[in-house]
Amino acid sequence: MCSTGLLTVDGAGLDAAQQYLSRARWQKIRAIARARDRNTCQHADGTCTATLMVHHIVPVNEGGAPYDLANLITLCGRHHHQLEQETRQRQHMELIEKDTIIDS
Repeated sequence: MCSTGLLTVDGAGLDAAQQYLSRARWQKIRAIARARDRNTCQHADGTCTATLMVHHIVPVNEGGAPYDLANLITLCGRHHHQLEQETRQRQHMELIEKDTIIDS
């Protein structure tokens, strides 16, 4: 799942990511993105065989538009996981840098 924030909302216990990913609007735009990308991973040469996912280029928790087709790309599970790891590492480093600046 793309980095969308993990704020628990209401009593149902669904985080923000789970809420919007379950919406019909997300399912529709996700299908459009996959069709636009010819149901192939856009990260590599298109020969990936892992399960396809739709990824937010600019993470929603960083202000990326969750339903904007221009902010979506189809990736195989391997490349999606790789990009998510890179995003988490970058966000972590930004927090460390911010804390270092505050502590200085």
